[in-house]
Formats: sequence, C-alpha cells, structure tokens
Amino acid sequence: MKLKESASFYCNFQVMTVPDAGTSNNSNTLSITTTESLREPIMEIHPSHNIIEGDALTIVCRSSTDPRFQVGAVKIFLRKGDKILKAGNGSVSHSMIAQADDSGEYECKAENERRVRKSAKKILRVTELFSKPVLVQSPAEIDEGKPFNLTCHVENKIFPDMQLKYTIYKNITALTSGSPDGSYTNDRPTLDDEGFYHCSAVAEFKPINKTSKEIFLKVHTLVSTPTIAVSGNVILNKPFSVVCRSDRGSVPISYTLMRGSEAFKTLAVWTALEPAHFTVTIKTKEEIRDFTCEAQNRGPSSVRTSAALNASVIEPVSSAELQLITGPDVAEGQSLTLQCQAVGGTLPIEFHFYKGGQEFQPDPDKSGRHWSHIIKAVTREDSGTYYCDATNRAGETRSSAKLTVNVTLALWKLALIGLFCVLLLLAIAAFCVIWHKSRAAKKDTAAELSVKPSSPKSDDSLTVSLTNETEVYNKVAVGPGGGARVSQCESQSPPGSEDISGDDTPSEPDVEYTEVVHLEPNPSRAPVRKGTDTVYSELRNSSQGAAYHGDCDSVEYAQLQHNTVQPTH
Repeated sequence: MKLKESASFYCNFQVMTVPDAGTSNNSNTLSITTTESLREPIMEIHPSHNIIEGDALTIVCRSSTDPRFQVGAVKIFLRKGDKILKAGNGSVSHSMIAQADDSGEYECKAENERRVRKSAKKILRVTELFSKPVLVQSPAEIDEGKPFNLTCHVENKIFPDMQLKYTIYKNITALTSGSPDGSYTNDRPTLDDEGFYHCSAVAEFKPINKTSKEIFLKVHTLVSTPTIAVSGNVILNKPFSVVCRSDRGSVPISYTLMRGSEAFKTLAVWTALEPAHFTVTIKTKEEIRDFTCEAQNRGPSSVRTSAALNASVIEPVSSAELQLITGPDVAEGQSLTLQCQAVGGTLPIEFHFYKGGQEFQPDPDKSGRHWSHIIKAVTREDSGTYYCDATNRAGETRSSAKLTVNVTLALWKLALIGLFCVLLLLAIAAFCVIWHKSRAAKKDTAAELSVKPSSPKSDDSLTVSLTNETEVYNKVAVGPGGGARVSQCESQSPPGSEDISGDDTPSEPDVEYTEVVHLEPNPSRAPVRKGTDTVYSELRNSSQGAAYHGDCDSVEYAQLQHNTVQPTH
C-alpha cells in the first residue's frame, strides 16, 4: 500500500441450486480510504562493497515513516540471525572491525505501538584477510623423553607478502610470543607436557587476530619394567594365575609371558595400571623360576623384561599313614599313642583323627609332618577302628588305612582272675578228695557180706567183709550188667570121706575167697543205674581138692555196691 489509498467495494449473489437463474444485481458501493501507519525501515552498510577483514564497518538501521502519519514511537532492531546487535527508537547504528565471521544476512526490523512490524534485509560479505591458523605436532605420536615440534601456520592469505606473528599456547599459557615462524620445540617432554594446545596469528598492518582449533597433545609414557607375581596359591598340577603389571606406561600395553626362551602368551591392556593375568600349570617346584614377563607400548625398542618369577609352591600331601606306637593290643590303664604321618606335602599340614568314622578332638601335639594323639589311660571303650587324614593349603585330603585297637583287661584284673581260678581248682580238688574218701568209706561198709551155710544141718553162719585190702581168690567174671558173683564155701568132706587134716587142723570151717572185678561201663551202652544186688554162690571142697558143688554150703545174701545198666527207651 501507499501512504494513503482509497478503494470501492460492492457485492452480488447467485443461487447455486438454480444455476439458470443467473446472478443478482450488484449491491450498493462503499468507498474506503486507508492511511499507512508504518513503512519499511531503511538499512545502510558503510562501506557498501569490497569489505576486507580489518576494515571499519558501520551498519545503520532507521525508520522511513512520515512523522505526520506515524502512530507513536517506532522501535528499531538490528540483528544477525538470532542475535540482536543494536536496538533503539527511530534509528540505530552498529560499528565494528570487519571479520570473516561477520559475513552473513543482517535484518533491520521496525515496530510501532499498534504492533505493526516491518523489516528490511541485506547480505554482508567480508573478504578474509588470511585463513584461520592450524597447529600441527610432529611426530604424530610423542614419546616421553623424545623431542617433538609444534608449528602454527595459515594456509590462505589475501596478500602473499603479508607478515603474520604467531603465538603458541598450552591451555592459557603462552609458550612463544610473536614468533614469525610459528614453531615450538620440546627436547625432553614429560607427562607434565601432556595437555591442550592452540595458537593464534596476528596481521601486522590490520588488527586481525585469529585462533586455531585446540589439539590434545598426548605424551606417551614408555612402559616401566614390569613386575611378575602370582595371584593366590601355587599348587603343583593345578592351574594358577601369573600377574604382570607395569607401574608406568601409556596404554595400550602389550604383556608377553615368557616360559624359558619361548613366548607362552601375549595380552594387551587398555586401562592404565591394569594388570595382565595368565593361567599356567607346573609339575615341579623348579618350574616356577622359568617364567618372566615382557612389556612394551611403543614398539620393540620399548620392551622391558621382568625378573624371574619367585613364589612359594605348595605340594599336596601324597598320603597319610597311621601308626600305633604301643601296638594294636593294649591293656586297660596303659597309654595309647596314635601317630599320623604325612608323606610329602608342604607345611603346615592339618591332621584329623577318626574313630569309627567320627572325628574326635586330638591333643594339640603338632610337629612338622606328623601329629600324635595320646590316650593316657585307655578303657574298653577306646577299642575300635581308627584312621587319620592329612591336608594342607593344596586342599587335597589324604586318608590313612584303618587300624583296629584292642583294649584288653588290666594285669591286676588278670592276676585276680587267675588267683580266683587257682583257688577254685584247689577247692574242687579238695572236694574231690573228700568226696572220694567218703565214697570209699561207704563202699567198705557196703561190701560186708553175710554168709551162712546152705545146709540145714549147720546152724553156723559166716560173715566175710570184702574190702579193698581183702585178698581174694577164684576170680569170677562180672556179668554184662556189671554184677559180680561171689562164691564162698565151707571146707567139708564129702559124705563118707575122712578128715585128712589131722588133729592139728582147726575145727573151724575153711573159707574160700573169690575176687570181685568191677568192669568199666561201656559208653555205647545204655546209662548205668547204681544199685545193690544179692549174689548167691556155693562151693564144695572134695577130698581131692577140687571144687565140689553138691553139698557145699551156699553164701547167701552177699550184697555188693555196683552199677547196673539203665534200660534205654
């Protein structure tokens, strides 16, 4: 719109459902006149072209609205992108030294009290006097103690002969000041030289100062001589861990475990002070000295070798032996010593004693490779089966063979029992002697025989006692039942015979004795029954001296003590 402008407006209609009806007549006409309250602002740049870095630059932004039609104050804003460079009422001016970074689109915006806004835009182009400097390190990787160089330079300059001055910084500390060649050298860098570096370049005839991007200068610390050790216990024939570690050195660090002159394994670590772990196994104690460790982080020239591995090696217990010092048989009240002996194994060795499968607390008598348990006064309860086991830090338990302990009676108890047995035997012997004598006496009494003639003519009776001392004649066999027949006759002459004995012959009747033999019982026969039988015997002497049984008086009622056979059922 122009500052002041008029326009006429009217309207008509048409029925859409009846197209053939046509269009209505035009309505009345209205005339409207408008007046512009805010016009587009004016932006001016001085100089307007050929702007080079370092030139003085002014940008002006102002309102172009006629004061006669202006509604209130007009606010002016000069901005580049989202950044407001200047703000004011009616007009603003912004002055600066042109930099390459100042190139871009600028906007001048005007706003009145009615919130009406209008703006104008222009493109500013600033020619770069020289490009941003670049800081370069050499060599690309810096080792501790080895020299390095930093160089600051620019790649493009609008004037080839233009002189620049360079300054190199570490963080905010200047290492050089206005050096025309832009170079810095460190002959013996250390870890303290590690950090962020940048540089700046300044033109001599124009106040242009440009700064490079920061670089991080890493000083690689050469690896120190590694240490070698073991982690945990070293047990023969079991895997264990060997640890290699260097206290200093930039990562990554490569560790190689050497076994003799051969490389066993190589590992790389990427964290400072992180150790390398190797798993190995040895069969003899001497093999532990074969291991060394090599570390490097900057190539073969940085290799460092550790000392030989030195660590205690634990040998497992080979076997356990249980010994009974006092023997397997021990009397009550005596002491019993159990000694468990470990074969092989690294000290200290732990021993355990068991009786019947149950562990019992031994006396604290531990000495090297054996351990003794002493029972000072054994009892019958100490009899049983014993064994022991031995173990050390290797964790392998070895058990002994089982031994049996027999606890016998005490000597005084055996003596007392012997004395009792002797007294008992003596008592039995005395009883037997007394019993035998009593038996013999009874036999003597029972063996007395009552004899009388069997002839009714004789009234004389004869009694004969048979004892063990009686002399007996005419032995008579004992019958199957064990009985004996005893015959006794009075010496008489047969009828009609004469007495040839003469006058000197006593008138007493002659007595003939018969021996009684007691046979031993046969074990295969039935049991013998004790009893008394009456045996009859009759003898008669003839004139010729032969036995005559016709008229001989019989011996009656001869009672003998003897044994008879008990019938079996």
